[in-house]
Amino acid sequence: MENQIMLVRHDQLDELVTMHLECKQPMFLTGSPGSGKSAHLSSAVKSARVSWAEQWYADRGLEYAGFDIVELRMAERDSADVRGVPKTVEEIIDGESVGWITTWCRPKEYPALDCRPTLLFIDELLQAHPSVNVLIGRAFDQENRQIGDYVLPDNVVVFGASNFHTDRAGAGRMLTHTANRVFHYELVVDAKQWCDEYAVSADIDRRVVGFLRARPELVYQFDPKSTAPAFPTLRMWENLSTMIKSISSDNLVMLNMVTCGAVGIPVGTEFVGFVRAYDRLPKPSEIIANPDAYDDPVEADMRYAIGGALGKYADEDNIESIWTYMIKLPAEYQVLFVKDVQANMKNSGFDITQHSLYAEIISLHQEMLSQ
Repeated sequence: MENQIMLVRHDQLDELVTMHLECKQPMFLTGSPGSGKSAHLSSAVKSARVSWAEQWYADRGLEYAGFDIVELRMAERDSADVRGVPKTVEEIIDGESVGWITTWCRPKEYPALDCRPTLLFIDELLQAHPSVNVLIGRAFDQENRQIGDYVLPDNVVVFGASNFHTDRAGAGRMLTHTANRVFHYELVVDAKQWCDEYAVSADIDRRVVGFLRARPELVYQFDPKSTAPAFPTLRMWENLSTMIKSISSDNLVMLNMVTCGAVGIPVGTEFVGFVRAYDRLPKPSEIIANPDAYDDPVEADMRYAIGGALGKYADEDNIESIWTYMIKLPAEYQVLFVKDVQANMKNSGFDITQHSLYAEIISLHQEMLSQ
């Protein structure tokens, strides 16, 4: 793994992206396959608000609509795709023809001169053919900002991303003159941060979240020397979540099939075992109806699972009942439950901080909740 690039966590990426957009400075995000770099970078751009883009819309009497994103996957392109198709045009000087010259037609997907604030996202740069790498590298040059004959409009910002050249993903090294024109960052995977700050708000299946909280070392396992085609990554856990939402926990044959197909047989088998144990827990509706009838499940993975499930179901009407049960669990699980309820607010509409119960929660866990 590379060791000379600034490390950035997922929870730091949104602010970093906004800063680069504000200053119109190119950045390059490197990470291993499936680490979520392209998806998170794109989502960060879409949610960013920067002053010059706001002014662009205001000057035209338009409501702020953020950035358009033009994504170029360089591993799929050759030099003609990047520079454009050549054509001959007659050169006229002082009204007289002085001969014919060659120029290149701008590829259709490149931002037009009158485009809205736009991110030109150059993905898979290090997997591109060297001839492509040379051409596209000029887009990062803040003085020229060119790709062949095409000059980028002023309201276009250039970002790039790629796998490492050591990741067995067909990536090479960045050309030195390109490397010295961009800010370099490496996206690292933090299991706790991904589960606590992203997965809940993104409505990742609670069985996946519960399992990864109990087994955080399995959130991402990539070995470039391994020949196994399936292995756990952030991308595949999220894809698996989408698949298993329509599969009940008692359909073990199908659950095992898709899970092992997504994250590999060893990890997939362990996840299915977790789901079988999870399925023996009382349902959230049963706990809400009679919280005094159920005890602390004791095992750490089951505590994560039941707390995560209740966090998803919490609302104005049942929070007191749920809390009656949650105070039976150790403090760290109570705090995690409260943070889950807060993270899920955009899905549920329930703001626990506005409920009278929150004063009791703060009195118990103010220091832990502030961390």
